[in-house]
Amino acid sequence: MLGAGYAGADAIDAAMTLGCGYPTGPIADLDRLGLDRAVAVLRALYEETREPAFAPAPLLEEHVTAGRPLR
Repeated sequence: MLGAGYAGADAIDAAMTLGCGYPTGPIADLDRLGLDRAVAVLRALYEETREPAFAPAPLLEEHVTAGRPLR
């Protein structure tokens, strides 16, 4: 949603916390975990399974390469 431009990071987090009842939104979780760590896990999962759903999103990899958070 963020990469496709459908919604901003704050709107996505608000929708998931208020609308779905999650304690934190996915963007906040990624920022807290660390984007580099998230990309490393996704790459390992993808290499193990070759399942396209586990491949890191291009936007996520761009932010890791640039050294900036998603917000």
